[in-house]
Amino acid sequence: MAPDTSPHSTTPALRLGEAAVRLGISKRTLQRWIDDGAIGCIRYGERYVRIPISAIEDFEKKHGITAKTAKSGGLSDLLDL
Repeated sequence: MAPDTSPHSTTPALRLGEAAVRLGISKRTLQRWIDDGAIGCIRYGERYVRIPISAIEDFEKKHGITAKTAKSGGLSDLLDL
C-alpha cells in the first residue's frame, strides 16, 4: 500500500481499495461513507478518488478504530454508518 504521491497531489493518499483494506471494510462501504461526508477524499474527475492518509487517521481516531478492530470484520457494525 504505497501512498499516492503523484504530481496531482502533494498530500499522501490511498486509493479507494487500499483505504478500504486499511479500515477493514468493502470499497462500496467506503464509497457510501465518502458520499455521506463521513470521511474526506480528493476527487480527480468523476471516477477517481484518493483518500488522504490524514483523513483516514482522523476517522480512525474519531471512531476509536485500531488495526485489530478493522481486521475483526466488525467495524461496520461498530460505527453504524
